[in-house]
Amino acid sequence: MAKKKPVKKKAPKEVPPVPEGPIEFEEPEPASEPEESTAPEAPKEEPQKSKGSAVKLFVIFLLLAIAVVLAYYFIISGSLFSTGPEVDVETFKSSFASAPTIYIVMDVRGVKDSLVSNNVLQCGVDFAGSSGMAGKDAVYFSLGDDGCTAPDGAHPLSDCVSQLENGLVIYVKECQAPFAIFGQQCPGGAKYYSNGMVVTVGQEYALGTCGIHKY
Repeated sequence: MAKKKPVKKKAPKEVPPVPEGPIEFEEPEPASEPEESTAPEAPKEEPQKSKGSAVKLFVIFLLLAIAVVLAYYFIISGSLFSTGPEVDVETFKSSFASAPTIYIVMDVRGVKDSLVSNNVLQCGVDFAGSSGMAGKDAVYFSLGDDGCTAPDGAHPLSDCVSQLENGLVIYVKECQAPFAIFGQQCPGGAKYYSNGMVVTVGQEYALGTCGIHKY
């Protein structure tokens, strides 16, 4: 009979000793926060869009202001009679010589400067007393905010204006510069038309400047 080999017994595995007391776990160290920068922040630039909008608003306001001034100058301050087309001075002299009736109109409506108002009236008086008016049937009107003043008394404005179609008109009014709000001065002057002449007077006026003289 064969001999049986002896079976080797395996040594038992060593079990690590169990520590006494509660088991302690090491807590992880908190991550360090980044240090705040002490350098000053660069100033923020304003967006270009807001600057462009401000410039556009200013330009629009300026254009509106100019439009209002021009509207007042060309519309509100207009003459109350139909001037007809503009003519040269020689054509006006011919019309004046053949006109039997001359209307001298002094328009001081809306004039706030008393000096200008007096100059407009004085210009009309100087026209009336000039040598060229000799032999003419002259009619004088002063137009104010409350109506019309004629040699025979006060009248509604429309009554005086309606008569201007019956003769040649010398129309005197305040000289208004289109850009007076910017300090522009109005030198005054005269323009000639087929139905009369329009004379503008400002703050500076020399006595006897207005007139039609015979030479």
